[in-house]
Amino acid sequence: MALDARLRVGDSSTYDVSLTSSGVALLNIPWIGPDINQAPLQSLGDGNSLSVPSFSNVTESIDIHISDSTAALVAAKVQSIERLLDLARQGTLGYLDDKLYLRVQFDHDSLVWRSQILAAKLELPEGSNQIWRKFVKATLIITRRFYWETEAMQAVEVSSNATAATTGYATITNNDNTNYFSVAAAQVTGSLPAPAKIYIKNVSGASRAFGTAYIGNYVFNDPSNVFPIFSGGSANFSDTTPGPTSTEAWIYTWELDGGIVDDFAGQMGRFVVVWSDRPAIDNLIRAAVGFGSPYPDVDLALGEQMLNTSSDYVSDLGALPIPPGGYVSGMGTAMYARILSLPAAGGSDTLGINWLQIFPTGSGRFRALKGVYSMTISSNNEVVDDGPNGTSYVLASGVPLPIIRPLYTPIYLWPGRINRMRMIVSGGTSMETTGTWGIKCEFRPRRMSF
Repeated sequence: MALDARLRVGDSSTYDVSLTSSGVALLNIPWIGPDINQAPLQSLGDGNSLSVPSFSNVTESIDIHISDSTAALVAAKVQSIERLLDLARQGTLGYLDDKLYLRVQFDHDSLVWRSQILAAKLELPEGSNQIWRKFVKATLIITRRFYWETEAMQAVEVSSNATAATTGYATITNNDNTNYFSVAAAQVTGSLPAPAKIYIKNVSGASRAFGTAYIGNYVFNDPSNVFPIFSGGSANFSDTTPGPTSTEAWIYTWELDGGIVDDFAGQMGRFVVVWSDRPAIDNLIRAAVGFGSPYPDVDLALGEQMLNTSSDYVSDLGALPIPPGGYVSGMGTAMYARILSLPAAGGSDTLGINWLQIFPTGSGRFRALKGVYSMTISSNNEVVDDGPNGTSYVLASGVPLPIIRPLYTPIYLWPGRINRMRMIVSGGTSMETTGTWGIKCEFRPRRMSF
């Protein structure tokens, strides 16, 4: 089986060093799989969750043979490899944007795969006098990521209620019904979850306000059926004029019933509220999960009290377990989501909720993209969340502008699973619920072995 293997800096071939041509022969490469990282597992209590990856990065030794027509040329090849390997250290220190990769392609595979080298050295035999005989055997010792990823970005088909599956832009509306888009299970290849590159394009034909975009991937929340939205009009109880009082009071409650509870099955859900009438900046707001019938008598979980000091039309009230205290199938009866208000002492407030949306939480499943204050996105411009490269920006007439601040890890795509996502775009001091956005998605599939 033929193999092309080389060292490459970033996505450019400028500094390539081949390990399989031009006088360099690959004698042996072990293709070691990752070890299980025992350290976090040893202290993992019964029933606890793992908070870090359970795989260790891979250290392996690659034997190569370097030859050329003169000893000087062999020495030059050795030095070119050593110079390139030092870039791995510089990249790990953060001095370089481009990383060093071990890049391989088999003759039976149309895709090129790569793994980032974190540290490396070239070992020559002791008393290396072979170099004066126009060749030298050497061992390339590298520590690399535990996975391989495709060198080229792979487009995935995205669908929505308004657009059939396409590798172009699927249209969603910024409202409480059709703000979702999906990637079919067969579209996400590989064997490991991988960060997505998501394009959010203004396709409305007019400029749109952009404060923050909230994106969630419901891949582990029954994605085919989950409907995590509770409209203000469907609330079991509402009081839109709390106060004047020094006692915290409910303003909205919704019965969770079995559906959303079974969808989250004990996972943490992030409560994001879209206001039709925003709370005053001195009104403390928080989320809760309560129990009782016909209205909650006791709070099972309480979020932190928060102020809407920016006067935004969307508030992220943090995450609560759904349901609290563990899960058994069928829970949800007489369990309520509720929003509480505590106006300033002696004061009152008028407010209204357009809808409450419960997002998933956890690494790769919730993302917030914050723009500069009072920012607008012109028609056909877009916000790009480039998870694979760890950057977010506005693409304005083809020019990337660094005016987006991402929070939490990028959205990941899970192979072989339906990846259904929902997005809310806050305008900051406005909320454009009729605004349309185009969504496009790419990623680099990942796997641990060939």
